[in-house]
Amino acid sequence: MCERCEDTGWIQISSEDGTVARRCECRSSLASAAREARLGLPPRLAELSFENLEYPSHDRDLQRYNDLHRVATLAKGFAREFPLGPKRGLLLHGSDMDRVRHLGVAALRLLAKKGIRCLYFDYRGLLKVLGDRLSSDRQTAQGGHRVARAVARADVLLIDSLGEGRATQWHIDTITGLVKHRHDHNKGLILTTAAPLAPRVARQADPIGEAMPNAGDSLGSLPVHLGWRAYERLMQMCQLVKVPSVAGSLRKAG
Repeated sequence: MCERCEDTGWIQISSEDGTVARRCECRSSLASAAREARLGLPPRLAELSFENLEYPSHDRDLQRYNDLHRVATLAKGFAREFPLGPKRGLLLHGSDMDRVRHLGVAALRLLAKKGIRCLYFDYRGLLKVLGDRLSSDRQTAQGGHRVARAVARADVLLIDSLGEGRATQWHIDTITGLVKHRHDHNKGLILTTAAPLAPRVARQADPIGEAMPNAGDSLGSLPVHLGWRAYERLMQMCQLVKVPSVAGSLRKAG
């Protein structure tokens, strides 16, 4: 996030004649590079793209090659069509998180190249920084609020490893509010997760309509981590893409 304009693109300058707004330097001729730098991607993920996605050997495992090619085409199509596509969200799921994450980041970078304001966050990191808003330390709380504003303004938000870690009621309330805000304001979402998309048993709701795990539930399932309100909203707004596990000989896309 640009610290001068907080990604609004404008800076207010006060003078004797009053306050005027001028374009921030982050929207200069270097805007494309600046946007990519402000995606928030960790260095290890910063170069992931559709071009360097590794595929199974075409000769040894044609079926898996075709399966991965199909889902890569879907992810790329989402980025190319946004915001005119039928869905504002893309949920990539599967046990092969390296490839799930690769496709999510590749789609995000493609969107950024189109000039769309994008932002990446790891799920647990996002919850932590949003929790900083409640800190008694003023500087920490201000940092949390600043990041929350950037998250709200992003045209497309990528949340990586959704549902990872232990779910608390605060986590459920926070992610429910975030998903609702993005849905209501027609904002985009890209989500990656290794968690199952549904529990093994039918929904069992508590008085406020959230998930109540019991002995029959899949405790790692996404509805248990997010709550049913957020989960059902995501099912409405997202294109669901299951990424196949890839084993054996791999090669980079050519």
